[in-house]
Amino acid sequence: MTTLDYKLDLNIPLESLQHVEYVKNSLSPDPVLKPTEIQVDFYSSKELLSDDIALIIKFQGQSDRILRVAVNNMIENLKTCIECLEVFG
Repeated sequence: MTTLDYKLDLNIPLESLQHVEYVKNSLSPDPVLKPTEIQVDFYSSKELLSDDIALIIKFQGQSDRILRVAVNNMIENLKTCIECLEVFG
């Protein structure tokens, strides 16, 4: 069994908790293709009992390369979500 030694947390501030839920619900349904290599968890700041209004995405990967690819893909998808919030939100 491999270990997920490489970790990264993204903290994305948003305008409201409703926006946090929209983005979280948009990004989280996509399953990870290789769960033995990468794990991605989504939280609202409210779930972690923080006073901030933010989406927290926690990554754990088997290697730095796998982690980098997962984070880059997530940032691209996150960019699309934020652009939609700017237009329709």
